[in-house]
Amino acid sequence: MPLGGLTWTNGIQGVRIGGFRDPVKTCAIIQDMITNRKTLQGEIDEGRAALEARFSPEVMNSRYLALYDYALKRRHK
Repeated sequence: MPLGGLTWTNGIQGVRIGGFRDPVKTCAIIQDMITNRKTLQGEIDEGRAALEARFSPEVMNSRYLALYDYALKRRHK
């Protein structure tokens, strides 16, 4: 079961998520980010396009409209 608000970023290049209850893992991730800054920056640049495509204004607008449409249909049943 996901614990935390960033689980939707799993698999996105450049995003690092530590263990909620695992400070050793979190410290290792932070150390890797500091040590490999250039590699991380490249991954962030690659991941940015994926996040922009997933959450562009057009995509989000469509999702909100679908949600509102669903809510209206449920209300009028």
